[in-house]
Amino acid sequence: MIALPLLAFLAAHTGFGLVLIPVLVSVLVIQTAGEWRAGRNADLRFSVGTVVAVIILSSTFFWGYHASESFVLHCPEGTSPGVVAWISWPIVMLSRSFGMSGTSGFWWSIGALLFVLPALGAIGAGLARGWSVTTKSGPSKEWAAYVVPVVLIGYSLAFSGASAPARICGGLQLARESRYVTHMIPFALGLYFFYLLLRPDRSKSTGIGVRVAGAVFAALVLLSSSGLTPFDRVWIEENRTGKSRWAGCMVGGGDAVQCEAYANYTIFTVPEDLEERIEFLRDRRLSLFSEER
Repeated sequence: MIALPLLAFLAAHTGFGLVLIPVLVSVLVIQTAGEWRAGRNADLRFSVGTVVAVIILSSTFFWGYHASESFVLHCPEGTSPGVVAWISWPIVMLSRSFGMSGTSGFWWSIGALLFVLPALGAIGAGLARGWSVTTKSGPSKEWAAYVVPVVLIGYSLAFSGASAPARICGGLQLARESRYVTHMIPFALGLYFFYLLLRPDRSKSTGIGVRVAGAVFAALVLLSSSGLTPFDRVWIEENRTGKSRWAGCMVGGGDAVQCEAYANYTIFTVPEDLEERIEFLRDRRLSLFSEER
Protein backbone atom coordinates (compact mmCIF):
# COMPACT_ATOMS: atom_id res chain seq x y z
CA MET A 1 0.00 0.00 0.00
CA ILE A 2 3.01 2.30 0.38
CA ALA A 3 4.96 1.83 -2.86
CA LEU A 4 2.25 2.68 -5.41
CA PRO A 5 0.95 5.80 -3.61
CA LEU A 6 4.53 7.09 -3.31
CA LEU A 7 5.12 6.36 -7.00
CA ALA A 8 1.92 8.23 -7.82
CA PHE A 9 2.98 11.18 -5.65
CA LEU A 10 6.40 11.45 -7.32
CA ALA A 11 4.97 10.99 -10.81
CA ALA A 12 2.27 13.63 -10.28
CA HIS A 13 4.76 16.21 -9.05
CA THR A 14 6.81 15.93 -12.23
CA GLY A 15 3.85 17.44 -14.09
CA PHE A 16 4.13 15.22 -17.15
CA GLY A 17 3.80 12.14 -14.96
CA LEU A 18 0.25 13.11 -14.05
CA VAL A 19 -1.02 10.97 -16.91
CA LEU A 20 0.29 7.91 -15.07
CA ILE A 21 -2.31 8.38 -12.34
CA PRO A 22 -5.47 7.47 -14.32
CA VAL A 23 -3.61 4.47 -15.75
CA LEU A 24 -2.64 3.26 -12.28
CA VAL A 25 -6.10 3.90 -10.87
CA SER A 26 -7.77 2.06 -13.77
CA VAL A 27 -5.61 -1.03 -13.23
CA LEU A 28 -6.17 -0.93 -9.47
CA VAL A 29 -9.93 -0.57 -9.91
CA ILE A 30 -9.96 -3.65 -12.16
CA GLN A 31 -7.97 -5.52 -9.54
CA THR A 32 -10.36 -4.35 -6.80
CA ALA A 33 -13.38 -5.46 -8.83
CA GLY A 34 -11.82 -8.88 -9.30
CA GLU A 35 -11.21 -9.26 -5.58
CA TRP A 36 -14.75 -8.17 -4.79
CA ARG A 37 -16.10 -10.71 -7.25
CA ALA A 38 -13.93 -13.45 -5.73
CA GLY A 39 -15.08 -12.50 -2.21
CA ARG A 40 -11.58 -11.94 -0.81
CA ASN A 41 -12.40 -9.23 1.73
CA ALA A 42 -8.87 -8.81 3.12
CA ASP A 43 -7.38 -8.22 -0.33
CA LEU A 44 -10.33 -6.00 -1.20
CA ARG A 45 -9.72 -3.67 1.75
CA PHE A 46 -6.03 -3.47 0.87
CA SER A 47 -6.79 -2.57 -2.77
CA VAL A 48 -9.39 0.04 -1.87
CA GLY A 49 -6.95 1.63 0.55
CA THR A 50 -4.28 1.72 -2.15
CA VAL A 51 -6.62 3.37 -4.66
CA VAL A 52 -7.65 6.02 -2.14
CA ALA A 53 -4.02 6.70 -1.16
CA VAL A 54 -2.96 7.02 -4.82
CA ILE A 55 -5.72 9.54 -5.54
CA ILE A 56 -5.10 11.61 -2.39
CA LEU A 57 -1.31 11.80 -2.72
CA SER A 58 -1.35 12.56 -6.44
CA SER A 59 -4.01 15.25 -5.90
CA THR A 60 -1.58 17.25 -3.74
CA PHE A 61 -0.02 18.45 -7.01
CA PHE A 62 -3.02 20.71 -7.54
CA TRP A 63 -2.78 22.48 -4.15
CA GLY A 64 -1.91 26.06 -5.03
CA TYR A 65 -1.48 25.18 -8.71
CA HIS A 66 -2.29 27.83 -11.32
CA ALA A 67 -2.46 26.78 -14.96
CA SER A 68 -0.82 29.03 -17.54
CA GLU A 69 -2.55 29.69 -20.82
CA SER A 70 0.82 30.59 -22.33
CA PHE A 71 1.55 26.93 -23.01
CA VAL A 72 -1.70 26.26 -24.87
CA LEU A 73 -1.77 26.84 -28.62
CA HIS A 74 -5.17 28.12 -29.69
CA CYS A 75 -6.64 27.43 -33.10
CA PRO A 76 -7.54 30.36 -35.35
CA GLU A 77 -11.02 31.63 -34.62
CA GLY A 78 -13.71 29.54 -36.25
CA THR A 79 -11.44 26.54 -36.87
CA SER A 80 -10.78 23.31 -35.01
CA PRO A 81 -8.74 20.13 -35.63
CA GLY A 82 -10.57 17.40 -37.49
CA VAL A 83 -11.09 13.85 -36.30
CA VAL A 84 -8.20 12.66 -38.47
CA ALA A 85 -5.83 15.07 -36.72
CA TRP A 86 -6.84 13.84 -33.26
CA ILE A 87 -6.36 10.20 -34.30
CA SER A 88 -3.08 10.95 -36.08
CA TRP A 89 -1.46 12.84 -33.17
CA PRO A 90 -0.53 9.81 -30.99
CA ILE A 91 0.38 7.77 -34.06
CA VAL A 92 2.77 10.48 -35.29
CA MET A 93 4.32 10.86 -31.83
CA LEU A 94 4.93 7.14 -31.48
CA SER A 95 6.15 6.72 -35.05
CA ARG A 96 8.55 9.64 -34.80
CA SER A 97 9.92 8.41 -31.48
CA PHE A 98 10.92 5.12 -33.09
CA GLY A 99 12.66 6.58 -36.09
CA MET A 100 9.91 6.77 -38.73
CA SER A 101 10.39 10.08 -40.52
CA GLY A 102 7.65 9.89 -43.13
CA THR A 103 4.98 12.59 -43.05
CA SER A 104 2.33 11.17 -45.38
CA GLY A 105 -0.83 9.32 -44.51
CA PHE A 106 0.85 6.15 -45.77
CA TRP A 107 3.55 6.33 -43.10
CA TRP A 108 1.01 7.14 -40.40
CA SER A 109 -0.93 4.04 -41.43
CA ILE A 110 2.24 1.97 -41.11
CA GLY A 111 2.83 3.55 -37.70
CA ALA A 112 -0.68 2.57 -36.61
CA LEU A 113 -0.06 -1.03 -37.67
CA LEU A 114 3.36 -1.22 -36.01
CA PHE A 115 2.65 0.65 -32.80
CA VAL A 116 -0.96 1.41 -31.89
CA LEU A 117 -2.64 -1.86 -32.85
CA PRO A 118 -0.05 -4.11 -31.14
CA ALA A 119 -0.19 -1.84 -28.08
CA LEU A 120 -3.96 -2.06 -27.83
CA GLY A 121 -3.74 -5.82 -28.28
CA ALA A 122 -1.14 -6.10 -25.51
CA ILE A 123 -3.26 -3.95 -23.17
CA GLY A 124 -6.38 -5.99 -23.87
CA ALA A 125 -4.61 -9.32 -23.41
CA GLY A 126 -2.79 -8.11 -20.30
CA LEU A 127 -5.96 -6.87 -18.63
CA ALA A 128 -7.87 -10.03 -19.54
CA ARG A 129 -5.14 -12.24 -18.11
CA GLY A 130 -4.75 -10.03 -15.06
CA TRP A 131 -8.50 -10.22 -14.42
CA SER A 132 -8.43 -14.00 -14.73
CA VAL A 133 -5.55 -14.32 -12.26
CA THR A 134 -7.14 -11.86 -9.82
CA THR A 135 -10.49 -13.65 -9.69
CA LYS A 136 -8.84 -17.04 -9.23
CA SER A 137 -5.89 -16.53 -6.92
CA GLY A 138 -5.53 -12.82 -6.21
CA PRO A 139 -2.55 -10.53 -6.92
CA SER A 140 0.63 -12.50 -7.53
CA LYS A 141 3.83 -12.43 -9.56
CA GLU A 142 1.84 -13.73 -12.52
CA TRP A 143 -0.67 -10.88 -12.11
CA ALA A 144 2.15 -8.32 -11.95
CA ALA A 145 3.82 -9.81 -15.02
CA TYR A 146 0.76 -8.98 -17.11
CA VAL A 147 -0.19 -5.71 -15.46
CA VAL A 148 3.24 -4.02 -15.60
CA PRO A 149 3.30 -3.97 -19.45
CA VAL A 150 -0.25 -2.55 -19.39
CA VAL A 151 0.84 0.32 -17.12
CA LEU A 152 3.96 1.08 -19.17
CA ILE A 153 2.20 1.02 -22.53
CA GLY A 154 -0.83 2.81 -21.09
CA TYR A 155 1.35 5.64 -19.78
CA SER A 156 2.85 6.39 -23.19
CA LEU A 157 -0.51 6.18 -24.95
CA ALA A 158 -2.11 8.38 -22.28
CA PHE A 159 0.69 10.92 -22.57
CA SER A 160 0.46 11.07 -26.35
CA GLY A 161 -3.28 11.65 -26.09
CA ALA A 162 -3.09 14.14 -23.21
CA SER A 163 -0.53 16.31 -25.01
CA ALA A 164 -2.82 16.84 -27.99
CA PRO A 165 -5.31 19.42 -26.60
CA ALA A 166 -2.55 21.94 -25.81
CA ARG A 167 -0.54 21.49 -29.00
CA ILE A 168 -2.66 20.08 -31.82
CA CYS A 169 -3.67 23.51 -33.12
CA GLY A 170 -0.01 24.10 -33.97
CA GLY A 171 -0.05 21.22 -36.44
CA LEU A 172 0.91 17.56 -36.40
CA GLN A 173 4.57 18.49 -36.82
CA LEU A 174 4.61 19.40 -33.12
CA ALA A 175 3.92 15.76 -32.26
CA ARG A 176 7.30 14.96 -33.80
CA GLU A 177 9.35 17.01 -31.34
CA SER A 178 12.24 15.15 -29.73
CA ARG A 179 11.29 16.08 -26.16
CA TYR A 180 8.43 13.57 -26.32
CA VAL A 181 10.72 10.62 -27.03
CA THR A 182 11.50 10.15 -23.33
CA HIS A 183 7.83 9.54 -22.60
CA MET A 184 7.61 6.89 -25.30
CA ILE A 185 10.37 4.76 -23.71
CA PRO A 186 7.87 3.03 -21.36
CA PHE A 187 5.92 2.05 -24.48
CA ALA A 188 8.92 0.13 -25.84
CA LEU A 189 9.61 -1.46 -22.46
CA GLY A 190 5.98 -2.48 -22.10
CA LEU A 191 5.92 -4.15 -25.51
CA TYR A 192 9.19 -5.90 -24.71
CA PHE A 193 7.96 -7.21 -21.36
CA PHE A 194 4.72 -8.37 -22.96
CA TYR A 195 6.65 -10.12 -25.71
CA LEU A 196 8.61 -12.02 -23.04
CA LEU A 197 5.29 -13.41 -21.77
CA LEU A 198 4.47 -14.96 -25.13
CA ARG A 199 5.35 -18.61 -25.33
CA PRO A 200 4.93 -20.70 -28.46
CA ASP A 201 2.83 -23.76 -27.72
CA ARG A 202 2.36 -26.82 -29.82
CA SER A 203 0.24 -24.88 -32.27
CA LYS A 204 2.23 -23.98 -35.36
CA SER A 205 0.25 -20.75 -35.86
CA THR A 206 1.04 -19.55 -32.32
CA GLY A 207 4.73 -20.22 -32.83
CA ILE A 208 4.71 -18.21 -36.04
CA GLY A 209 2.86 -15.37 -34.29
CA VAL A 210 5.48 -15.19 -31.54
CA ARG A 211 8.30 -15.09 -34.08
CA VAL A 212 6.55 -12.36 -36.08
CA ALA A 213 6.07 -10.33 -32.89
CA GLY A 214 9.78 -10.71 -32.12
CA ALA A 215 10.72 -9.62 -35.63
CA VAL A 216 8.50 -6.54 -35.39
CA PHE A 217 10.00 -5.54 -32.06
CA ALA A 218 13.53 -6.03 -33.42
CA ALA A 219 12.63 -3.80 -36.37
CA LEU A 220 11.43 -1.10 -33.99
CA VAL A 221 14.71 -1.23 -32.09
CA LEU A 222 16.70 -0.91 -35.32
CA LEU A 223 14.52 1.96 -36.54
CA SER A 224 14.96 3.89 -33.33
CA SER A 225 18.75 3.43 -33.50
CA SER A 226 19.17 4.63 -37.08
CA GLY A 227 20.53 8.07 -36.18
CA LEU A 228 19.46 11.45 -37.53
CA THR A 229 16.82 11.36 -40.23
CA PRO A 230 16.50 13.93 -43.04
CA PHE A 231 13.62 15.47 -41.08
CA ASP A 232 15.92 15.81 -38.04
CA ARG A 233 18.58 17.61 -40.06
CA VAL A 234 16.09 20.03 -41.62
CA TRP A 235 14.49 20.71 -38.24
CA ILE A 236 17.89 21.35 -36.59
CA GLU A 237 18.92 23.78 -39.32
CA GLU A 238 15.61 25.65 -39.27
CA ASN A 239 15.80 26.03 -35.50
CA ARG A 240 19.43 27.17 -35.59
CA THR A 241 18.71 29.78 -38.24
CA GLY A 242 15.48 30.99 -36.66
CA LYS A 243 16.93 31.34 -33.16
CA SER A 244 20.07 33.08 -34.42
CA ARG A 245 18.08 35.65 -36.39
CA TRP A 246 15.68 36.20 -33.48
CA ALA A 247 18.51 36.67 -30.96
CA GLY A 248 20.32 39.09 -33.27
CA CYS A 249 17.17 41.15 -33.67
CA MET A 250 16.53 41.20 -29.92
CA VAL A 251 20.08 42.25 -29.05
CA GLY A 252 19.74 44.97 -31.67
CA GLY A 253 16.84 46.52 -29.76
CA GLY A 254 13.78 44.88 -31.27
CA ASP A 255 10.81 43.67 -29.26
CA ALA A 256 9.34 40.17 -29.17
CA VAL A 257 6.70 40.77 -31.85
CA GLN A 258 9.11 42.52 -34.24
CA CYS A 259 11.79 39.87 -33.86
CA GLU A 260 9.34 37.03 -34.40
CA ALA A 261 8.25 38.63 -37.66
CA TYR A 262 11.84 39.34 -38.71
CA ALA A 263 13.10 35.82 -37.98
CA ASN A 264 9.87 34.11 -39.07
CA TYR A 265 10.35 32.05 -35.92
CA THR A 266 8.28 31.70 -32.75
CA ILE A 267 10.34 31.63 -29.56
CA PHE A 268 7.36 31.71 -27.22
CA THR A 269 3.72 30.91 -27.90
CA VAL A 270 2.50 34.31 -26.65
CA PRO A 271 5.04 37.02 -27.66
CA GLU A 272 3.40 39.65 -25.44
CA ASP A 273 4.07 37.50 -22.35
CA LEU A 274 7.73 37.30 -23.34
CA GLU A 275 8.48 41.00 -22.85
CA GLU A 276 8.74 40.83 -19.07
CA ARG A 277 11.12 37.89 -19.29
CA ILE A 278 13.25 39.64 -21.89
CA GLU A 279 13.46 42.79 -19.76
CA PHE A 280 14.59 40.68 -16.79
CA LEU A 281 17.43 39.20 -18.86
CA ARG A 282 18.36 42.52 -20.46
CA ASP A 283 18.52 44.43 -17.17
CA ARG A 284 20.81 41.80 -15.65
CA ARG A 285 22.83 41.15 -18.82
CA LEU A 286 21.99 37.45 -18.82
CA SER A 287 21.60 34.87 -21.59
CA LEU A 288 21.70 36.48 -25.03
CA PHE A 289 22.42 39.89 -23.43
CA SER A 290 25.51 38.61 -21.62
CA GLU A 291 28.76 40.48 -22.31
CA GLU A 292 30.50 37.11 -22.67
CA ARG A 293 28.24 36.08 -25.55
